Amino acid sequence: MTYRAIRACWHKKRFYKPGAIFVPAERGEKPPRHFVADEEFSIEAVEEAAKVERLKRVRVKAQKAADAGGPSGSGASKD
Repeated sequence: MTYRAIRACWHKKRFYKPGAIFVPAERGEKPPRHFVADEEFSIEAVEEAAKVERLKRVRVKAQKAADAGGPSGSGASKD
């Protein structure tokens, strides 16, 4: 069975662009998380993966700011 990358990623020292084909070396090998079955691949899947990745980055940045004691999102402090 073949799989396609839904976002750009590295797997086993090889770079895959969206839509690149991945064939597991062993039968029954589970594909990496950034790959979907060839039949399920679509432009919508690529767009959804990009959207999820952007949201993940925003959450990570917000968490880092909260951990560092940054602003609570209310803007500049009032003195």
